[in-house]
Amino acid sequence: MKASHYLTITFLFFSFLGFSQRDQIITQAGQTIRCKILEESPSRFTYAYVDPSGNVKQSQIFKTLVKSFAYQFYSEDISRDKLFQVAKKETEVSRFEAPKKAAGPPPPPKKLKPLPAPKEAAPIQKVDEFTYRGIQVGIRGGLSNYTVPLLGLNSTSLPYYEGLSRGYSAGMEIIYFANKLIGFGVVGIGTQSQASGTNVDYYNGFAEAFLKNDLQTTRQVLYLGPALYLRHVLDPKAMVYTRLSGGAFIQRDFGQYAVTPYNAQGQNFGGSAAVGFDFLLGKTTKKSGLALNLEASYFYMQQNQLDFGEGPKSLPSPLDLNHFAISLGIKWTRFPNQKQ
Repeated sequence: MKASHYLTITFLFFSFLGFSQRDQIITQAGQTIRCKILEESPSRFTYAYVDPSGNVKQSQIFKTLVKSFAYQFYSEDISRDKLFQVAKKETEVSRFEAPKKAAGPPPPPKKLKPLPAPKEAAPIQKVDEFTYRGIQVGIRGGLSNYTVPLLGLNSTSLPYYEGLSRGYSAGMEIIYFANKLIGFGVVGIGTQSQASGTNVDYYNGFAEAFLKNDLQTTRQVLYLGPALYLRHVLDPKAMVYTRLSGGAFIQRDFGQYAVTPYNAQGQNFGGSAAVGFDFLLGKTTKKSGLALNLEASYFYMQQNQLDFGEGPKSLPSPLDLNHFAISLGIKWTRFPNQKQ
């Protein structure tokens, strides 16, 4: 090989070492690569570098393997190879980790958006902050069950009296609460049950004797009376109460003795006690609204006389009409008012 060729190769070798390679990449393993970053994509870098033998090569590295990088980190070039002659990137700051040596003045700090002011927690409403004077009007419906013991009945009579002891109830009440503890009102609740049977032992009001025959009966009982309410306020939207009432009831039994229709009516005094729960539906900032009501009640009723169409007649023994009822209802109520 001619001496001129050796001179040319030597010149090129030193020219590669003398120019370009001003950028720097540091890998996650701590390796420093002096190179010229040719292209940057969202996932990788393409760069040119001079290997230990002096050859200019092109390579790529995924950004997940890069710890930090910087453009124009070095002030001088090593090589003038055409691989290095590409437009410089405008981005001069690493998006992974700031290099130890900055190429220029640090970028201005980003303007941080102020955090929104924390929302104030809604104040806890206290029972004593409200007045509870007002009117309530409620309606309800549910199930009822007579408590008379069904003992000593034969197999044909027992199904009839079991059916007659279970029924439905519906009622209405109007209450005025003078304060959060005491209220006065009027309550009316009706109960209805039905039963039929064959060869049933029963008391025949026409014959005024106990007979056995086919029987079909509908029983209706209506209770009406004034009531005293004792209330305990759990919070401005939840309340429990006890109701005590003394009043009168009206009973009506009608149906058929075999094929003979009958209609018996009677009335007497009775009493009632109940416990219930009211939950206001809506915000207490309103003047009035609805409340959900759940109530369990007991009625004491004893019937001594029935009128089968020929005037009241005394029964051989009092007819036990005591019963329980559980009901669900809705009340229109005046909401508690916040004290001024």
